[in-house]
Amino acid sequence: MNPMAEHPVPEFDAVVVGGGPAGSTVAHLLAKAGAKVLVLEKETFPRFRIGESLLPFSTPIFEKLGVLDEIKARFQHKLGAFFTEEGKEANRKVVFAHGFKKGYGLAFHAKRAELDEILIRAAERAGAEVRFGWKVASLVKNGAGVEGVRAIGPDGVSHEIRARVVVDASGRVALGARAEERVIPDEALRRGALFTHVANAPIGEGETEGDIRMVVFDHGWWWFIPFSDGTWSVGVVTDAMPPGTTLDERFDLLVESTATVRERLKDATRLMPVQAESDYSYGVRQIVDDGYVAIGDAAGFLDPIFSSGVFLAMATGEKAAEVLAPVLARGGRVRALDLAPTRNSRARGTGNSASSSWASTIRGSATPSTRTLPSAPSIRR
Repeated sequence: MNPMAEHPVPEFDAVVVGGGPAGSTVAHLLAKAGAKVLVLEKETFPRFRIGESLLPFSTPIFEKLGVLDEIKARFQHKLGAFFTEEGKEANRKVVFAHGFKKGYGLAFHAKRAELDEILIRAAERAGAEVRFGWKVASLVKNGAGVEGVRAIGPDGVSHEIRARVVVDASGRVALGARAEERVIPDEALRRGALFTHVANAPIGEGETEGDIRMVVFDHGWWWFIPFSDGTWSVGVVTDAMPPGTTLDERFDLLVESTATVRERLKDATRLMPVQAESDYSYGVRQIVDDGYVAIGDAAGFLDPIFSSGVFLAMATGEKAAEVLAPVLARGGRVRALDLAPTRNSRARGTGNSASSSWASTIRGSATPSTRTLPSAPSIRR
């Protein structure tokens, strides 16, 4: 039997499924290292996403990708956060320059439609090929693991695209994990979210311009994220979603039940219909296989009370590129064993122990009987 018939020659070194922060980061760094990279993104950019408040640990990655100056110029600077608990006088103000490792005092609030486009265009400039409107339907497998993807192009035609490695950056779709039933819901954090953008939401007492404001209540928490154009992202994550015929009705009921939020939004103008997400937190049993690695939300997702989503996405993309670049450079197939550093540590400084620290802190803030105003766990970089 002809071995080439069993294993067709790959068209690409890496196919990246998804063009969000995880996918654009790994594609950028692999292309920069000389790999032939294809990104398949099912939507057309720019497109809306939540996850608009970032952590200081993302800033060095922006610098590495060559986009930090543009981000500094375009987006709201975030120097800290302000936590309050509904019905209590206690509050906690976090100033990044005081509370984190020296050099991590600056973060940003960014509308993801703009941020994600900056990142994917930077990946294109680094040499990655990006195809918008291409939906990956499934992984292509053989007895030795993953050898490509089956994708549907904008014309509706299905294509098999072979690669030495498939990087699953499909976000909460978690393409590989859900197909193999490897997703593990976090029962302690089974929540839904409602969110919108508003104008005319004044800055709160005790806040500094650029602070994210978090209001914690018995069944969840609210966020208020300021943007550089004067508008705000406002949302609620809760395990007690009220009844209502529309998302806007449910959102309004939650506003009315939280005095701090009701007062702040009394003169606000809603700029878009309320949107929803559900089943926020989950883990994934296995994130590497022969010819396959999952990164970002495709490798697991935590309740975003500490704004960790974009950072973890970019950091896992950075780590995957660091591990994959020398493997791809040597030639041959990519084995699961080659990806052991990715499996054992989701990102530099955010391995199993730190991820567990984030999860434990989030679960503590979600339990009314033991809840205290949260302070973010430390991260080493």
